[in-house]
Amino acid sequence: MCLVTIAYNNDQLISKQIEMVKKHVKDPHYQLLIVDNSTDKTKRKKIQDVCSHHQIEYISIPFTFRQKVCKLFKWGGMSHGLALNWSFYHVIYHKRPKYFALLDHDIFPINDCNLTERLSGLDFFGVRRERDKYWYLWPGWSLFNFDAIVDRHPNFQPHFTKTTYLDSGGGNYFKIYQNYAINTIPFPNVKTHRLKKTEGLWTWNDVYHSDCIQFIDDSWLHVINGSNYCHFAGKDDMVRKIINNIHLFERE
Repeated sequence: MCLVTIAYNNDQLISKQIEMVKKHVKDPHYQLLIVDNSTDKTKRKKIQDVCSHHQIEYISIPFTFRQKVCKLFKWGGMSHGLALNWSFYHVIYHKRPKYFALLDHDIFPINDCNLTERLSGLDFFGVRRERDKYWYLWPGWSLFNFDAIVDRHPNFQPHFTKTTYLDSGGGNYFKIYQNYAINTIPFPNVKTHRLKKTEGLWTWNDVYHSDCIQFIDDSWLHVINGSNYCHFAGKDDMVRKIINNIHLFERE
């Protein structure tokens, strides 16, 4: 099992994730890789130092023209998709693990778990996204059987249809998921909770990214929008408090 985390401008999240993965991931054979998609050079250095300290493999994505355009126009989903595709075709493809997991940097195991056992017998497993008639796995927490998908040439980029926008991972509907009947696929339990009531939020998307956390598969905590790329007031402080008190979410 190869766990691949896409880092983005936050060394504290990476440090805590490494700590929690070492504590709670119980797969007998796994490797954690940090693939850095940060736009801030100082943050890249800090994330690299964290990985070096914990003896975790660190891989820096080249900051290409396409990523600069994504940063300029604040296309976070597009930048994330580019990073995922780069990670698959430049890292995972050459390592050729039996299984691999894609993780966001703001998601942490809070109870003991075995991802290899969770995926056993399946081609993929993860958090479902549904948009109009399309569905796909959110690549912030998704598990894959490498051999089952490699020949389908995965595309983790967002995808625009005539009627809707499929965010990161959406391009895989056409590469992978449309070949499966959704009612035959198991998905993990996901519970979303709002922690506070920030003023001036008008849409559910704003509420989701500002005030919410998620519990995934009863074992993982997702601190939604951990990097606060949307720049919501109070979000950075909320994230720090959760990281510093993450033991409160762990099962006794």
